[in-house]
Amino acid sequence: MGAGGLLIMKKIASIITLSFGLLAFNAQAQTATTDSTKVTAQVVAINLSDYAGKYKMEGLPFEYIDITVKEDKLYIDAGGREGFLEPVADKPDTFDASGQANLRFGRDESTKKVTKLFVEAMGMSFEGKKED
Repeated sequence: MGAGGLLIMKKIASIITLSFGLLAFNAQAQTATTDSTKVTAQVVAINLSDYAGKYKMEGLPFEYIDITVKEDKLYIDAGGREGFLEPVADKPDTFDASGQANLRFGRDESTKKVTKLFVEAMGMSFEGKKED
């Protein structure tokens, strides 16, 4: 890869890092009065633990994104940036990271188990595989 390609990769890495940094700041700004009993129909119909896991990512400045369940919500740790994810209405397996990124989980067609993570941020797309 030439010098121009490396510069583009550094810019992409900076944008992704900034996006998840904003996610962390926004998550910290949430008040403790969030009512975890207000759950959308989509979340009720699924098991959040299906999404939990460690996803090996490609093209990001960090190697893994960890997804866990905290306070009956999905929680992301992406390169040290952390925050809650909110389900996106009418889009199965899709969650919003405080308006900074969308995360869509991919399922194996035969087993229906979550096996992939697709991240859309700042007009760019990234993919990761769930590790066992």
